[in-house]
Amino acid sequence: MNPQELMERYLYEVTRRVPRSQRKEIEMELRELIGDMQEANETKSVEELLLELGDPKEFAKKYRDEKQYLIGPDYYEDYSFILKIVLISIWISVLVSALVNHIFLSEAAITAADYAKEFFKGFFRDLISNLITGSLGGFGAVTLIFAIMERNHIRFEQRERKGVAIDSIWHPSTLPPVPSDKGIIKRSETAVGIIFILIFCSLLIAAPELFGYYSKEGEHITSICIFNLDQWGKILPVILLSMGIGLIDEIIRLVIGRYCNAVAISNLIANCAMILLSVVALKVLPIWNPSFVSELEIALNRKVTSQTDLLYYWNTDIFSNIILTILIVISLAEMGVTLYKTIRYGQKATV
Repeated sequence: MNPQELMERYLYEVTRRVPRSQRKEIEMELRELIGDMQEANETKSVEELLLELGDPKEFAKKYRDEKQYLIGPDYYEDYSFILKIVLISIWISVLVSALVNHIFLSEAAITAADYAKEFFKGFFRDLISNLITGSLGGFGAVTLIFAIMERNHIRFEQRERKGVAIDSIWHPSTLPPVPSDKGIIKRSETAVGIIFILIFCSLLIAAPELFGYYSKEGEHITSICIFNLDQWGKILPVILLSMGIGLIDEIIRLVIGRYCNAVAISNLIANCAMILLSVVALKVLPIWNPSFVSELEIALNRKVTSQTDLLYYWNTDIFSNIILTILIVISLAEMGVTLYKTIRYGQKATV
């Protein structure tokens, strides 16, 4: 390994552990420091100089106030980023579900004045209640996940030098390569996944009726839900568990920030678990509303008789197999992309 590459690896490992707003400044300062050390110690190699500076994780602590934390500096930036996404997603889904429940799914046929009165009374009551409980739940879940990661991150750290594990002594040769641009996992990628999972789960909890067909009769709007709400107590936990596993996988991708073995293994486990839970939901549990098609035929005033119509196979093994196949293909595609990028651009992670 040439001296310049060794120094670049060290700079990367230090700056990735400090706030983003300070990274450029700290990198310039550290380059200048190493340059001064080289001028003062011309006989010493870059490796020897880096040994004097010490472990980049420990060196980075000099740029921040290191104390005892529930969520330490190594994770705090990612923690605050995800927490903002979680809370915003929860607020959006709570607002949407409240509107659906109090506008589109209202059963009352009353005067406009009475409707407005009942709407604001029920809407704001449920909105405030759900916002408080949802925000507390989201805050607690994210904090718990990151607290566990904070307390156990040393166990995930693996340093190797010439095939020998090093647990207590840091050496420049243990520095991982600086990832290429294609090997870095962008925050926007994980943010989209986290937002989708949270909004989807929140709506499933608060307003599963939203997923269905809507029809309007006079001033009243009704919906025909695609899910079997009579068995929703059994179905919902399986879906939420699957989405929760996906959420943890997205958080791991965000924290590590680059394609590596840890990300590939996490993605493999998460997708295999979600495929298994999809099989349970679609093949074991009565997930589909058995009267959906008959109610839809009444609403549309027509019969579903063509075998080329997907609704003809509603609530049958054929319909569930089609949905399951689509989910499996998506999961396999995601695993394939992650594995390819890990092999092509990744390296072993040092968390």
